[in-house]
Amino acid sequence: MKLTPLLLYVFVVLRNVNALDPPADLSWTEARSTFFVITWTVVEDVSYKVFVKLDSGSEPPSSPPDNAVDAKSPYNVTHISSGNSIIPYTQYSFHVYAIKGKKKSHADFDGLSTAPPAPTDITITSDSSSQLTVSWVHDTSTPSQCIGGRCHIVNRYQVTYSDGATSNDAFADLGTGTKHTLPITGLTSNTAYSVNVFAMTLREGKYSDASETENADTAFSQPTSTSATSSSSSTIDVTWTSPPGGGNANSIIGYTVSWSTGAEGPSTLDVDASPYTIPSLNPNTAYSISVLARSAAGDGDKSNFAATTVFGPVASLSTTSSSSSIDVSWTGPGVGGNAKKVSEYIITWSPPNSEGVISHNAAATATKYTIPNLDSNTDYDVKIYAKSDSGNGDESDETQTTVPLQASQPRNSSNPTISSITLQWTPVSGDSPSLNYNVSWTSSGPTGFNISRETSATIDGLTASTRYNFTVTAVNDGGSADPSDPAMFSTVPNQLEQLNLSRPSTNPTTQINVEWNKPSGVDDIVDYVVDWWLSSSDGSMTSSGIVTGPTTSSYTIEGLTPGETYDVTVKARNSAGSGQPSTSVKHITNPDSVKNVSITQNSTSPEKLLDLTWELTTNGTGDNITIEYNDTTGNVTENISVDFSLSQTTLSVVPGITYTVIFTVYSNGVASERVYDYANSKPSEPSFDVEAFTNELLVTWIAPEGYYDGLAILLSGNKAIEVEDGNPQIIDGLDPYTDYKVEMYSWIINVKGEVERSRTSPRTCKTLPGPPPVPSPDSSLTEDAESSANTITFVLPPNTFSETNGPIEYYAVYLSIGDQEKLVPDVTSFSTCQDLASGDECVTLWTDSEGNPASQGSENILRDLDASTRQSAPIIFLIGNNTETYSPLNEPFISYPLQPNTAYRVAVGAKTANKQMTATVWGSEIKTSKKLLT
Repeated sequence: MKLTPLLLYVFVVLRNVNALDPPADLSWTEARSTFFVITWTVVEDVSYKVFVKLDSGSEPPSSPPDNAVDAKSPYNVTHISSGNSIIPYTQYSFHVYAIKGKKKSHADFDGLSTAPPAPTDITITSDSSSQLTVSWVHDTSTPSQCIGGRCHIVNRYQVTYSDGATSNDAFADLGTGTKHTLPITGLTSNTAYSVNVFAMTLREGKYSDASETENADTAFSQPTSTSATSSSSSTIDVTWTSPPGGGNANSIIGYTVSWSTGAEGPSTLDVDASPYTIPSLNPNTAYSISVLARSAAGDGDKSNFAATTVFGPVASLSTTSSSSSIDVSWTGPGVGGNAKKVSEYIITWSPPNSEGVISHNAAATATKYTIPNLDSNTDYDVKIYAKSDSGNGDESDETQTTVPLQASQPRNSSNPTISSITLQWTPVSGDSPSLNYNVSWTSSGPTGFNISRETSATIDGLTASTRYNFTVTAVNDGGSADPSDPAMFSTVPNQLEQLNLSRPSTNPTTQINVEWNKPSGVDDIVDYVVDWWLSSSDGSMTSSGIVTGPTTSSYTIEGLTPGETYDVTVKARNSAGSGQPSTSVKHITNPDSVKNVSITQNSTSPEKLLDLTWELTTNGTGDNITIEYNDTTGNVTENISVDFSLSQTTLSVVPGITYTVIFTVYSNGVASERVYDYANSKPSEPSFDVEAFTNELLVTWIAPEGYYDGLAILLSGNKAIEVEDGNPQIIDGLDPYTDYKVEMYSWIINVKGEVERSRTSPRTCKTLPGPPPVPSPDSSLTEDAESSANTITFVLPPNTFSETNGPIEYYAVYLSIGDQEKLVPDVTSFSTCQDLASGDECVTLWTDSEGNPASQGSENILRDLDASTRQSAPIIFLIGNNTETYSPLNEPFISYPLQPNTAYRVAVGAKTANKQMTATVWGSEIKTSKKLLT
C-alpha cells in the first residue's frame, strides 16, 4: 500500500474483549500545542479508562494498564500516562477501555499529531488613537520530526484582540524568518485592549495554544477647539479643549505644545493643561503650532493651527512738558519677521491709576504729537504702540509731569524756638509725587535754603532772638514755578543749662529739689516755668510751677507718689515767648517698705517650701520686691525677685534650715528700707529599706536631704533606736514569720528652740519562715500502713507539722532499708531511690501541701505566705508505683517499685516557703509482701 505525501492516515483498530462492544466513534475534536481533546460514544452502566502514549506502532495492552485513568467523554489530555506533558509537533496514540463488571473491550486511535508551539515575546506599540502594532516571535521552519508529512505546519497567524466588551480577530500571513508584525487599525481612542496570538494550520481544530496575553492602550485623539492669539511681540497664547475620553483607559497626564517658523526646527514643551503662553518668540513672525494629549499609552493625535506675533515697542520715545501740555516724539518699531506692516500708532495718556484713559490715533508715518489741556503738577502715563492685522503691538511708556503753579505766601504755624521756626503754606493744585517746595530765607547774613515735600517745614539752625524773611517755590520733575511773596518771623530765647535734681533729707518719698543756672546770651528773662510729669505718662499729665523773677534758680516739687519716676524740665520766658525747655532730667522717689510680714512652712511640702505673705502701702508704686534669705549658719545666700503687685510668694529652701529673710522694695533701681524676719523649714524624712530574715530585720537608709540633728528607728511602736549616718541597723531576737512595723524619723531644734520631727509612714515587714517545729517522736507513720510486693501505703496523721514558722509548700517521703543509726533522715540530702542499698536513705516522692504529686514547674504551686492553713486531715502516701514527681528545684524523682519481701522504713519531711525543712523520725519497719510465682 502506497501513502500519499502530506496526508495523515488514522488507523482505528477495534478488538472484541469478553463480548463487550468497544467504545464507538473514538476520535478527537481539538489538537493544540500542549493538549488535545478526545471523544467517544458513552454507553450507560459502562465505565471507561484512558491510556495515552507516544505513537510508537506497538500494540496496546488488552487490559487497561495500572497508569490508565478513569475518564468521561469528552476528555482533555494534558499528559501521557507515563506522566510526561503533551508537547507540540508530536504524534500520540490513545486507547479507551470499556469496563462493565468482568467484561472489557477497547478502541485505539494511532497517529494523532499535536499543533505547533504558541508564539512568544509578544510586544505591542501604540501608534495612534486608532492603531496598535503587534509583534511576536515564532519559528516558521518545518521541524525535523515533521519532515515527511507527519505534522500540520503553520500557514498563517491569528491575532485576537478585545476591549473587554467585544472581541475581534485579525490575520497575518506566514512571512519569513522568526519575527512577525501585524498593525491593527480601526480601534477606539484611549481604550485598553488585550491581545493573544495563535499559530494556525490548514487542519481545522489544529492550532497552537494562545500566546501569553499582552495588554496595551490606544492613545488619545486630537484636542479640539484650539485657538492662538498674540498677546505681545514675544508670546502667543494657546488654548484648547481636552480630546474625548474614548474608552477611558487612561487619564491625560499632560500636553505637548510645538511651534515652528518653518525656517527653523520645531520647539517642543510639555505642559499640564490649557491655556499655555508660548514664550521667547520673535516679533511680527508667523508660527505653525500643534497640541497633543499625553497619557500612559503615549502621545495622542496632533491638532495643528497657526498664529502671528504682533510688533515690538516703538523706539526713541521722549516727552517734555509745560503746566498744561506734553510733547511726545518717537521712531517706528523693528520689522521683526516681516509678516505684517504697521497700520497706525495708538497714543494714550492718563494720570496714574485713572480709569479715564484718553487716546489718539496717529498715522503710520507720524513721529510726534502734542497732548493738550492737561492739569498742572500732575503725572501722566503716556503710552504708544504700533497696530497691525495681528493685533496691538507692545506698549512703550513714559511718565511725564506738568509744571506746578506759584506757591502761596508762607505763615508761622507754631511758636518759634531758640533755633527753629515752623512754616506752613497752601498746597499748589495737582498731585504729582515728585512735587517739592524750596524754602529760602534771609537775615542780616547770607540766604538759607530748605527742601520740603510737605506743605510745612521746620527751619533749624537759626540764631536765638533773630528776625528772618522766608519765601516758598514749588518744584517738580517738570520744572519750577515762580517764588511766593516773602513773610517775616523771629526766634525765642536760649535753652536753660545744667538742671540739677536732688533727694530731700526729710520726705524723699514725696518731694524733689530742683536747681538751675540762668541761660547764656539772654538779658530779658521775665520768669521760669518748672514742669514735671510721670515718665510713664509720656508727658500727657504735666504739672507746672511758676518761679517769678530773673534771679531765682531753685524750686521744691511736693505731693509726689512714692516709688515713681518723674521727668522735670525748666524753661525761661521773655517778651517773644517761652524758650525751649531744658533737657528733661529723671528722678525716682523712694518707694515705701513692705509691712506685716508672715513666714510659714508650706502645707504640701514643709521641708522644701516656705510661704511668705506681706502687705504693701496704699500709696506709691515699685518695680519689684527683692527677697534675700540667708542660712543662719552662713552657708547659704539666695535672692529672688517678685513683681511689686504681689503680696505673697513661696521660697524653695533646703530641709531643716533656719533662715533670715530680708524684704527690699525697688523702683527703677531705688531701694526702700529693709524689713527682716526669721523661719525654718521642716527636716525631710529619711528613706529606708528593710530586709527580712528568719529572726532579724536589717534596716538600711539614705540620709535625708538637707540638715538634721539626728535619726531614729521605731519598731512596732517600741522605744526609738537612735542610729548613725551610713551604718545599717540589725534588729535581732525576733520571731520567725511575724509582722513588724518599722518607721524612721529625723529631727532638728527649730527657730523656736523646740524639737521638730519628720516621721516616715510605718512599713509592715514579715520575718521569713523558719523550719517547721519538730514533730513529736510519738507521731506514728506506720501504724496503719499497708504493703504489696512493690508498694507501700502509709498515712501522715493530721497536724503532724505546725505552720507557726511559715506555710508548708512541699512534703518529701524518705525511704531506707533496714535499721537506721540516725533517728531522723538527713533533710539536706535528696538522693533518688534507684538502686537503694541497705543502710542508705533516699527521697522517693515529692508532693504539694495537699499530698498531690509535685509536677514540673513547681513554682506554680507555691503557697501564699499569708494564706497558711493547718494540715487538718490525714495525708495518704503511696510509694513504689513508678509515679514521676519533681523536687522544688524541678529535678525529677521517680517512685521506683520496691523490692518484694523487704523491710523498709519511711519518714516524711516538710518544707516551708523559706526552703527550710524538718522531718519526722523514721517509722517502724514495713515489709513488702513476697512476689507470687506465675
